[in-house]
Amino acid sequence: GRPNGKLASAWDRTSGTAAGEGRRARGGVYRVSIHDPVVVNTASERLHVSYTVSTRFEEAVAESLEDDVYAVTRRFSDFVALDDLLRMRFFHPLVIFAPLPTKGEISFRSKRTDPTFLARRARLLTEWMADLCRHPVLG
Repeated sequence: GRPNGKLASAWDRTSGTAAGEGRRARGGVYRVSIHDPVVVNTASERLHVSYTVSTRFEEAVAESLEDDVYAVTRRFSDFVALDDLLRMRFFHPLVIFAPLPTKGEISFRSKRTDPTFLARRARLLTEWMADLCRHPVLG
Protein backbone atom coordinates (compact mmCIF):
# COMPACT_ATOMS: atom_id res chain seq x y z
CA GLY A 1 0.00 0.00 0.00
CA ARG A 2 0.88 3.66 -0.25
CA PRO A 3 0.65 6.32 2.40
CA ASN A 4 -2.03 8.89 1.58
CA GLY A 5 -1.36 12.59 1.01
CA LYS A 6 -2.48 13.50 4.53
CA LEU A 7 0.20 11.27 6.01
CA ALA A 8 2.86 12.66 3.70
CA SER A 9 2.03 16.22 4.71
CA ALA A 10 1.97 15.35 8.44
CA TRP A 11 5.69 14.56 8.78
CA ASP A 12 7.30 16.48 11.59
CA ARG A 13 10.78 17.97 11.34
CA THR A 14 11.99 16.79 14.74
CA SER A 15 14.90 14.44 15.11
CA GLY A 16 14.66 10.74 15.83
CA THR A 17 15.86 9.07 18.97
CA ALA A 18 17.81 6.07 17.72
CA ALA A 19 19.84 5.11 14.67
CA GLY A 20 17.61 4.81 11.64
CA GLU A 21 14.55 6.19 13.36
CA GLY A 22 12.55 9.34 12.83
CA ARG A 23 9.53 10.84 14.54
CA ARG A 24 6.14 11.68 13.12
CA ALA A 25 4.08 14.70 14.19
CA ARG A 26 1.97 12.75 16.72
CA GLY A 27 4.98 11.01 18.26
CA GLY A 28 5.01 7.89 16.08
CA VAL A 29 8.32 6.38 15.08
CA TYR A 30 9.44 5.07 11.71
CA ARG A 31 12.56 3.18 10.67
CA VAL A 32 14.08 3.25 7.18
CA SER A 33 16.35 0.46 5.97
CA ILE A 34 18.05 -0.24 2.66
CA HIS A 35 18.65 -3.92 1.98
CA ASP A 36 18.49 -6.85 -0.44
CA PRO A 37 20.74 -5.60 -3.25
CA VAL A 38 19.90 -7.34 -6.53
CA VAL A 39 22.07 -7.30 -9.64
CA VAL A 40 19.90 -6.61 -12.69
CA ASN A 41 21.36 -7.62 -16.01
CA THR A 42 18.72 -8.03 -18.68
CA ALA A 43 18.64 -7.41 -22.41
CA SER A 44 16.39 -4.39 -21.91
CA GLU A 45 18.41 -2.77 -19.09
CA ARG A 46 22.10 -2.10 -18.54
CA LEU A 47 23.80 -3.87 -15.65
CA HIS A 48 22.85 -2.16 -12.40
CA VAL A 49 22.06 -2.92 -8.79
CA SER A 50 18.69 -2.24 -7.21
CA TYR A 51 18.05 -2.00 -3.49
CA THR A 52 14.89 -2.38 -1.45
CA VAL A 53 14.12 0.70 0.63
CA SER A 54 11.71 -0.15 3.45
CA THR A 55 9.98 2.17 5.86
CA ARG A 56 8.51 0.47 8.91
CA PHE A 57 6.09 2.31 11.18
CA GLU A 58 5.54 1.55 14.84
CA GLU A 59 2.22 -0.04 15.76
CA ALA A 60 0.49 3.18 16.89
CA VAL A 61 1.14 4.81 13.50
CA ALA A 62 0.57 1.64 11.48
CA GLU A 63 -3.00 1.38 12.79
CA SER A 64 -3.96 4.30 10.55
CA LEU A 65 -2.20 2.86 7.48
CA GLU A 66 -2.90 -0.08 5.19
CA ASP A 67 0.43 -1.69 6.14
CA ASP A 68 3.11 -1.14 8.75
CA VAL A 69 5.88 -1.51 6.13
CA TYR A 70 6.18 0.25 2.78
CA ALA A 71 8.90 -0.83 0.36
CA VAL A 72 10.17 0.46 -2.97
CA THR A 73 13.05 -0.55 -5.20
CA ARG A 74 15.70 2.04 -6.02
CA ARG A 75 19.01 2.17 -7.88
CA PHE A 76 22.12 3.90 -6.58
CA SER A 77 21.50 6.68 -9.11
CA ASP A 78 18.19 7.40 -7.30
CA PHE A 79 20.13 8.03 -4.09
CA VAL A 80 22.49 10.32 -6.02
CA ALA A 81 19.46 12.24 -7.36
CA LEU A 82 18.00 12.56 -3.84
CA ASP A 83 21.32 13.79 -2.47
CA ASP A 84 21.65 16.33 -5.31
CA LEU A 85 18.07 17.54 -4.79
CA LEU A 86 18.51 17.97 -1.03
CA ARG A 87 21.80 19.83 -1.48
CA MET A 88 20.21 22.20 -4.01
CA ARG A 89 17.00 22.71 -2.04
CA PHE A 90 18.71 23.16 1.35
CA PHE A 91 21.82 24.98 0.17
CA HIS A 92 22.71 26.96 3.27
CA PRO A 93 25.87 27.07 5.39
CA LEU A 94 23.88 26.09 8.50
CA VAL A 95 22.17 23.05 6.94
CA ILE A 96 24.87 20.42 6.99
CA PHE A 97 24.27 16.74 6.41
CA ALA A 98 26.34 13.67 5.73
CA PRO A 99 27.66 13.05 2.23
CA LEU A 100 26.23 10.19 0.22
CA PRO A 101 28.49 7.12 0.36
CA THR A 102 30.64 6.94 -2.75
CA LYS A 103 29.72 4.65 -5.58
CA GLY A 104 32.95 2.80 -4.96
CA GLU A 105 35.43 1.32 -7.36
CA ILE A 106 33.45 0.43 -10.45
CA SER A 107 36.28 -0.14 -12.89
CA PHE A 108 35.96 -3.88 -12.37
CA ARG A 109 32.53 -5.29 -13.09
CA SER A 110 33.06 -8.21 -10.68
CA LYS A 111 33.71 -5.77 -7.79
CA ARG A 112 30.50 -3.91 -8.59
CA THR A 113 28.45 -7.08 -8.25
CA ASP A 114 30.37 -8.65 -5.36
CA PRO A 115 27.86 -9.61 -2.61
CA THR A 116 30.16 -8.38 0.18
CA PHE A 117 30.62 -5.01 -1.53
CA LEU A 118 26.87 -4.69 -2.15
CA ALA A 119 25.98 -5.59 1.45
CA ARG A 120 28.46 -2.97 2.71
CA ARG A 121 27.04 -0.36 0.37
CA ALA A 122 23.48 -1.16 1.52
CA ARG A 123 24.61 -0.73 5.14
CA LEU A 124 26.29 2.60 4.34
CA LEU A 125 23.18 3.81 2.49
CA THR A 126 21.05 2.84 5.50
CA GLU A 127 23.34 4.84 7.78
CA TRP A 128 23.17 7.80 5.37
CA MET A 129 19.37 7.63 5.27
CA ALA A 130 19.25 7.34 9.08
CA ASP A 131 21.31 10.55 9.32
CA LEU A 132 18.81 12.27 7.02
CA CYS A 133 15.86 11.00 9.08
CA ARG A 134 17.41 12.31 12.31
CA HIS A 135 18.39 15.67 10.79
CA PRO A 136 16.60 18.59 12.49
CA VAL A 137 15.71 20.26 9.17
CA LEU A 138 15.55 17.38 6.68
CA GLY A 139 14.13 14.67 8.95
